[in-house]
Amino acid sequence: MRDCNSEEKPMVAALSLCADEEEKEAVSKRPWVHEISSHAVIVIACYHQTSTVTMPESKPFERLPQTVVPKHYGLLLKPDLKTFIFEGKETIDIQVKTSTNKIILNSLDLIIKSAELIQNGKSIKPSDIALSVEDETITLTFSEPLAIGGASLLFDFTGELNDKMKGFYRSKYVSGVGNQQKTHYSAVTMLCTTNARRMFPCWDEPALKARFTLPSGEERFAGVTQFEATDARRCFPCWDEPAIKATFDISLAVPKSRVALSNM
Repeated sequence: MRDCNSEEKPMVAALSLCADEEEKEAVSKRPWVHEISSHAVIVIACYHQTSTVTMPESKPFERLPQTVVPKHYGLLLKPDLKTFIFEGKETIDIQVKTSTNKIILNSLDLIIKSAELIQNGKSIKPSDIALSVEDETITLTFSEPLAIGGASLLFDFTGELNDKMKGFYRSKYVSGVGNQQKTHYSAVTMLCTTNARRMFPCWDEPALKARFTLPSGEERFAGVTQFEATDARRCFPCWDEPAIKATFDISLAVPKSRVALSNM
């Protein structure tokens, strides 16, 4: 029988019989005592063993170098809603601020088919194109340092219209009822906070801003809602606070040629 007054932590579960009330009171104060009755003390033992575990060191976060910075993006995207693959062509007007033979920018889940630099009317192909999944970057290495000044960076790439709601992704909706139901897909973008790199190679950091040009055909508009975090009040008078919830019935009048979609 284990000594009820021992300060030593037990290594296994034990049942200690204590006839004396003072002994039971003393034992009940032990951190490993689970239950005490008039006849016995049930001791639940947790053996604590100190050990040293060496964790792998994570690579410290690094910002993109600013030896080369973007000034303007020209982007052409061609999504295929049957294969869920999109093709992209991109021209980035850049400024080489410091002579360097490397250009590092963000890219993730993209297949780079070709890359080319145009500077002073001369086409320069990188000697190496390295993708880092861990850093979510693409590094272009050139055989010679680039001259300081303006240049254009051209990419030809493909990507997946993923189902992760990140970057350039696919969204599904169903039309019709009963046996007449039909599934449709649309291509949607979600570029916050660091998901633009999933859609096209870019400097995907807040400090490295640039203008964008997207080729367009006929201009059309859609009505869309965004109620988070306090924007429902911009759409209708309401109690726009999390603690004051209510149910909704919503009706939307739209032209016959348009589709109304809701996730409510």
